[in-house]
Amino acid sequence: MILSEVLGLLERRGGATLSEIASAVHAPADAVELMLGTLQRRGLVRCKMPSAGCGSSCTQCTQKPTAIYLPAQAAPETADAKDCAIAAPARREGRR
Repeated sequence: MILSEVLGLLERRGGATLSEIASAVHAPADAVELMLGTLQRRGLVRCKMPSAGCGSSCTQCTQKPTAIYLPAQAAPETADAKDCAIAAPARREGRR
C-alpha cells in the first residue's frame, strides 16, 4: 500500500517535503497531499514549517516556506498540523 511507502520513506529519511515524497513514490503531488492528510489524521505524520523565505534578513525574498513532513515520533512538540499546508480537518462529531 502506498501509505506505508510514504510513512516508510519519512521514517528512513527523518522527514521530506511534498515534492520529495511525490517523486520518491512516483505519485502526483495532489495524491500525496491526500495521503499525508490521512496519515496526519491517524497521528502518524506531523509537519513543520521552517521560517519564511531563504533565511536572509533582506525581506526581498519571495520564497514561501515549504512544509517538511516528519514521522510522528520524530516531530518536535511544537510542530502542529495547523502549521502545515495540509491541516487535519476538524472533527464534526455531534454537529448536524
